[in-house]
Amino acid sequence: MNFNKEVIEESKKRPVMVDFWAPWCGPCQFLGPSLEELEREGKGKWKLVKVNTDEIQELASKYGIRGIPDVRLFVNGESVAQFTGALPKHQVQQWLDKNLPDHREKELQAILAAMNGCSAQLQEFVSRNPDMPSASLALAEKVLLENPELATQMLKRIPPVNEHYQKAQNLIPLTQLLNFEKQENDIGALIFKAKESVLNADFETAIISLIEAVRLEKSFYDELARKATIALFNYLGDQNELTKKYRRQFDMALY
Repeated sequence: MNFNKEVIEESKKRPVMVDFWAPWCGPCQFLGPSLEELEREGKGKWKLVKVNTDEIQELASKYGIRGIPDVRLFVNGESVAQFTGALPKHQVQQWLDKNLPDHREKELQAILAAMNGCSAQLQEFVSRNPDMPSASLALAEKVLLENPELATQMLKRIPPVNEHYQKAQNLIPLTQLLNFEKQENDIGALIFKAKESVLNADFETAIISLIEAVRLEKSFYDELARKATIALFNYLGDQNELTKKYRRQFDMALY
């Protein structure tokens, strides 16, 4: 094979995944079909090249291959990511999601930087790129308070194998809080008060109300108060003063 042509030069046009393997390697036989499936599912966004280290030992030596399977991702002529061992298909997909360059990210970041409070351009971008989890998450965060239904749709669009999945799951209880209907009991009243406070951007009152609801009965409404408090902390961020101030109180209310 012509490694320079098939990998180095090709990677200047699109990413190239190189699978360093050998016929006698059991884990290589397990991993190979998954890589081939992922390439087909990628529909030309990247290319798979397999290198038999028994036949081309000089390449294995050049790239410091110590164990196989060894998988490298080449972009613009350079190796930018690597893993060793036979990962399950979904983990390889996560690795790809994290490391494959996406030209759309620059456009997304430009839109986010120039939004000035308006989400219309972001919504239009997401409608053109429904397969872009980072954009769906950005829109969900943007419209969370004004349109929790749309935010929920965006968060549920993010697949489990994606790097943004856990962050999306962490925010879903907040959308459930914003859809909560008033109930004629003390705990329901506290949760509804928290909902109204969040909608008015009074996050401190919301946190206080939710913590009190947790103290009264954390199992109420499928533990909504507990889940929503965690979601609110995630939404505000670990470094937010309210998160720092009330996290210990919340932890104490759980026990």
